[in-house]
Amino acid sequence: MTTTALIQILELLAGAALLVIFFRYPWQSILVDMTRQRLFEIRDDIFLYAADDRIGFDSDVYNELRDRLNSAIRYCHKVRFSTLFAAISVNDSQWKQEKSLMDVVAEIKKADLRNDLEEKVLDATFFLVTLMVLRSPVLLMLIVALLPFMLIYELLSGHIKKWITVVGGIIEKDISFEDRKWA
Repeated sequence: MTTTALIQILELLAGAALLVIFFRYPWQSILVDMTRQRLFEIRDDIFLYAADDRIGFDSDVYNELRDRLNSAIRYCHKVRFSTLFAAISVNDSQWKQEKSLMDVVAEIKKADLRNDLEEKVLDATFFLVTLMVLRSPVLLMLIVALLPFMLIYELLSGHIKKWITVVGGIIEKDISFEDRKWA
């Protein structure tokens, strides 16, 4: 083995070690912090609905949404697919009887408020699922490998416009938020 080959092997090992260290520590913290920030924003929007008298501060729907978002914010650092699968595999009847947030929101009579809150619940769920995917190196590589096939399928099935609309809406919200922040 030549000196050049040995140096290349050491460089490869050092690069792999740095990549693992980055993915394990700063990457995880950044993702959790970003997700928490998004969940805080959703919770603040729901508070503003109550402050504008669109929903009562004492209503069951408001309290349930607030409590579940607070729990998501508090335990965001524990959100992983492994914990999701463990929770699903546990046969706990109390866990299965609990209403989903979409069921709670569906009880609202006012259509515009119900639609707005459903969108907030979907956004929160999207951010938590994205956190799960981005925190897992295996899932991240799997998504990157399957992304071209998923895009081709969506393009051929005609659903690509829906996805572009969803992604565009998220980008517009982010830009609008940034615009309000600096205004």
